[in-house]
Amino acid sequence: MFKKSIITLFILSTLFIVVGCQNNQEDNNNNNNNNNNTSNNNSSVEVTQENLSTFPVTDESMFTTEPVEGGVSITGCSYERDVIVVPEQINGQTVVEISDYAFMNTEIQGIVLPDTVTHIGVGAFDMCHELKYVDLGTGLKTIGAFAFSNCTSLMRVEFPEGMTTFYGLAFSSCDSLTEVIVPASVTTLPAGIIATGSCPNAVIVTPAGSAVEADCIEYDVPYRNY
Repeated sequence: MFKKSIITLFILSTLFIVVGCQNNQEDNNNNNNNNNNTSNNNSSVEVTQENLSTFPVTDESMFTTEPVEGGVSITGCSYERDVIVVPEQINGQTVVEISDYAFMNTEIQGIVLPDTVTHIGVGAFDMCHELKYVDLGTGLKTIGAFAFSNCTSLMRVEFPEGMTTFYGLAFSSCDSLTEVIVPASVTTLPAGIIATGSCPNAVIVTPAGSAVEADCIEYDVPYRNY
């Protein structure tokens, strides 16, 4: 009788261990699936101009920075696809610039900048062939040469009121670009801001009577008024 009880207890213990392991494995699988779903949320959503601002802020640990006057400048990002939403602060420091070549040759489809960013550096988004949509915030003042060159999927860019300075060839070889909206606050439009031969459908959209309109006429750049 005692021997039978021992055997019975052994069998029950074994079954308990097996069932418990199976449950743990299922829990782990579910957790892994949830993690995968979370990390791929951006991939499962089609990026449009309308939903660009609805994407979550990218984790600040993804960015590399360097100190500049007034805060920090972003020099790169380890997350190089889908939509990047730049935070206003990283490690307690205000993000005020995008450094030269910071996102060059990445697979991002959209970029959202905070209102704290005042400058985009040379070639910052050069060769981002998947980049379609941008939200540049309200604080941008200057943009460097070749900033959006070779962004072959980029369709439209709107610069905020208060923008002051462009540098040349900012939009060369942007095959899909249709319009660049430039406010009256820009006082000079450099020759070659859009290379018309490599941006065949692009036009500058600017207020009537603005300095930009006058420059478009002088440099024979396609434009229309808003």
